[in-house]
Amino acid sequence: MIVTLDSSTASQQVAATATAQAGDATTAFSEALGQATSVAAATASTATTPATGLQAIFPGVPADWAAAQDPAQDPAQDAAPTAAPTMESVFGSQPFLDNPVETLPDGSSYSLNPIWFATPETAATVATMLGGTVVQSDQFTAPGSVVQQQQPNEMVQLSNGTLINAGQVAWLYDHGLPQSYIDATINDMVTGVDGA
Repeated sequence: MIVTLDSSTASQQVAATATAQAGDATTAFSEALGQATSVAAATASTATTPATGLQAIFPGVPADWAAAQDPAQDPAQDAAPTAAPTMESVFGSQPFLDNPVETLPDGSSYSLNPIWFATPETAATVATMLGGTVVQSDQFTAPGSVVQQQQPNEMVQLSNGTLINAGQVAWLYDHGLPQSYIDATINDMVTGVDGA
């Protein structure tokens, strides 16, 4: 027996078959795209990229930094943190000279940054801390210069000959830093790591 279809029935069957095949292809494409997206996301989440800027110094995310520094949020920290030393607690209420200046060729004065000009008392404290001797030196006046600083810098000379500016050491205590960080920074100054 031969079955013949009229042209409208044949067109409907071809259209239905084409629609079903297109739907299957679209579904297969969507599934493949979803799998590819999942693989790409997993690869991106496990890929390591070099840390830059603040991420190189402080890894993680800011919320993690706060939790790591706040003992109330970090149960691993049983002991209460010790208070950071202050400049006043170590060196008194006036660790620097009030108004260090240098004179210019026209006779006028130019103010210098006080953190480079420790008082003699501050220098004595730093010398005791580091086991050195206080010496005075004009660190901002070049030999033969017409620009002359009017107050000497209070320096601490160590046994290896290294000169440390006492004001620079005192200034480290003015930022709320933990003593361990201050100690490491002073060690870098003593060993010349920071170019001091």
